[in-house]
Amino acid sequence: MTTATETVFDEARRLEAVRSLELLDTGAEERFDRICRLVQEVLGVPVAYIALIDEERQFFKAECGLGANEAPRENSFCDMTIRQSGPMVVPDADAHRHWKNSPFVKGPPHVKFYLGFPLFIKDNQAVGTLCALDFSAREGVDEGRMALLNDLARIAETELTLKDALETQALLLAREAELVERKDFIRRVLGRYVTDEVAEHVLSSPEEFHIGGQRREVTILMSDLRGFTPMSDVLGPEKVVQILNHYLHHMVEIVLKWGGTIDEIIGDALLIIFGAPLEMPDHAKRAASCAIEMQQAMQELNELLKNEGLVEIHSGIGLNTGEVVVGNIGSEKRMKYSVVGSPVNLTARIEAFTIGGQILASKETCDQLGPEARIDGKLRVNMKGYSKPVSIYEIGGLGELQLPQLG
Repeated sequence: MTTATETVFDEARRLEAVRSLELLDTGAEERFDRICRLVQEVLGVPVAYIALIDEERQFFKAECGLGANEAPRENSFCDMTIRQSGPMVVPDADAHRHWKNSPFVKGPPHVKFYLGFPLFIKDNQAVGTLCALDFSAREGVDEGRMALLNDLARIAETELTLKDALETQALLLAREAELVERKDFIRRVLGRYVTDEVAEHVLSSPEEFHIGGQRREVTILMSDLRGFTPMSDVLGPEKVVQILNHYLHHMVEIVLKWGGTIDEIIGDALLIIFGAPLEMPDHAKRAASCAIEMQQAMQELNELLKNEGLVEIHSGIGLNTGEVVVGNIGSEKRMKYSVVGSPVNLTARIEAFTIGGQILASKETCDQLGPEARIDGKLRVNMKGYSKPVSIYEIGGLGELQLPQLG
């Protein structure tokens, strides 16, 4: 039977909310397509989509496995779903008195199983749905998967109210404290595991969901903007967010290119892991290459900031390689994929010695880089927690990737 509770809504206000999104008849966007792929993976269904419902039709803003851009609204599953306060489940449409004669059941796409979540935005208006279809009947959906799908629906609601990916990132960061409890797993998948390959690995490995970790040799990259905290006290909050959005957009793209896992984004600081959760035999070279490209990108980024009337920024990057414990840390109700161990602390201390435009690395990282690495200098520094001075090395290049000599 259909499981949901009908709610009263104002159709005029609802349609006004749909139009305010400015998403009707727009092209595909990866941020919505990714949510649909996750629905397919979590539930194991052939079809998932995000639909916006206007006066007479369902417009599919994102779809996986459906092969259509729109469909009639009248007598559709989605039309019923937006009238509910929660998800609507139809385990076997052929056996349901209301749906067995529906054109969507008797004809294409021959729906047998349906699960739909109403998507609400401002003033609690249901602008559309997040849906899963199957061409075979199902007994239902277990509580665990339903909770994950509900989290995805909440993510979809957030995405619908954002104009572009940069605004998406800024709003997610700003609302992290508010949303983290109800969407912790999905936010870790989308925000921590970042790449599709990592997301697929986590979703296909049940052990990833348990508390605990494993020892793994990784290379850790820490990046921080030099002098940004006092600069932020002078700049207004709007300019600070504008600078950070540009900076994070450029840096995250480079991290994704080299296969890094974003463990933390705290203000202007980045903590990146290479070698977990996916193993990488060349994690040190990937991390060093990523660091060099990050520094190379700062020139283009500063040109962009200058053209927008903003101040220039400069980053320092620390690298370290060592054995750590990586895994899910916390409790069964609230956990986080992270890295723990003394190599993390050493990376932070190495990064603290950098100046703008510089990359400093430990001996352990340099040993793995081999003769391809260009070492521009060596420092012996005293660090808190270490009884003897520690050697750190300035990385100026690796293979074809080269930085200009710092004066």
